[in-house]
Amino acid sequence: MEKITVHIADNHQIVADGIKELLKYGNIKVVGVSNNGKELIKWCQNNQCDVIVLDISMQPMNGIEVLKYFKEKGIEHKVLE
Repeated sequence: MEKITVHIADNHQIVADGIKELLKYGNIKVVGVSNNGKELIKWCQNNQCDVIVLDISMQPMNGIEVLKYFKEKGIEHKVLE
């Protein structure tokens, strides 16, 4: 069975580390972590994942702005906010 790939976008390192720790016990592989929306968009240009765990309140680009960017560019991702 293939693992589900996940990217975490959160500006709080302790939160991202906690999510990574919880996910390692399932059939899930964390393939990337971003500290803000701009980093996430840059990562998505060259990488893929099954699900993005997205923090809504990040700076300089928050999760809502990322979702708007994805919609405007026609980029489809499964996102957990």
